[in-house]
Amino acid sequence: YASHYNNFSIDPQNSLILPFDHGIYYVAYSTVSDSIFNNVWLGPIGGDAVMDELMYSKVDMNQSSVNGKGVVIQKDVKLLEHENLSKVQMMACKHGNGIDWWLFKQARGTNKIFKFLFTRDSVYNYGVQTFPEPVFGTFDLAGQMAFSLDGTKLASTLTDQNLNVFIADFDRCTGVLSNPMVKKVPVLSGHNPWDPSEMDTDCTGAAFSPSNRYLYVTKFNNVVQLDLMDADTNTQWSTISGLDTTWDNFSGFVGLFYGPDTNLYIGTWEGQSYFFSTIENPEAKGANCNFCRACLRFPKNNGSSPPNMPNYDLGPLPPCWPLSSSEIVAVRGEMLAVYPNPASTSLTVELSTN
Repeated sequence: YASHYNNFSIDPQNSLILPFDHGIYYVAYSTVSDSIFNNVWLGPIGGDAVMDELMYSKVDMNQSSVNGKGVVIQKDVKLLEHENLSKVQMMACKHGNGIDWWLFKQARGTNKIFKFLFTRDSVYNYGVQTFPEPVFGTFDLAGQMAFSLDGTKLASTLTDQNLNVFIADFDRCTGVLSNPMVKKVPVLSGHNPWDPSEMDTDCTGAAFSPSNRYLYVTKFNNVVQLDLMDADTNTQWSTISGLDTTWDNFSGFVGLFYGPDTNLYIGTWEGQSYFFSTIENPEAKGANCNFCRACLRFPKNNGSSPPNMPNYDLGPLPPCWPLSSSEIVAVRGEMLAVYPNPASTSLTVELSTN
């Protein structure tokens, strides 16, 4: 894929990096198998161009290498294969212990979410959660899955022309999504001066405000805001901005990501922009959120999407149920005994101090 397209990719959530202590990094990425690429993407069979594999590699930055960039100690380990995966919609969130990482990946053509837990030493498959709606389509060159900054909520949307955004609560300890709901995003003008009847019918990105009250959604030609505490359908949606430059120079909005200054940065679809527009007060309703046109400037016109980065600073919760006895020792300084082993009808869990 990379060789054929000269390393070109416009998929804003195709990969991400999960750091651990002592210089250990996981790099997760979705891709297409050689057989699907050669036989389907390029023919002779033809058909739908899908991503069908999810992989990871593990890097140890402390090991020496020729170029000083660490050593890949595991490469192209398959998490999923022979699956129909979205080209976008992949995000991670810190486990409740503040150390490990949940990785979520969206299936294509349905709302099925694959879940994995990355620890420093191992990766665990936590299966899938499937929701009846929305039925995400197959036009998947842009879209976004986003956790809230505190990790308690998830949102997901896609350029499949159904104008839906999926929202759910998230338990960082168990990895379970709950209380799902679907919100219909308003249909707005495409701002095409040559065709005023053209409508903006695709959603390309999503991000929560820091308090989780507001959800921002990018469409190709508009940015909108949903007030999750406003039950009035007439006022809960606000239009934040249309085009941030002239029609001839506009590249399309795609993806919203927080910077360390807690501003939201909005990517551009075609990757030909000299700037990102920003939202400088995401905790305010409507126009008060301070949408700032073209406020992050680049020296060259290669601005695409901001990096696909989770909240690396998210800390631990009050202790979750531990994943192992060693975790209890690390957190509470206590030893754990579990007996009998094996057990069929009853099990005793004993802490040394209680």
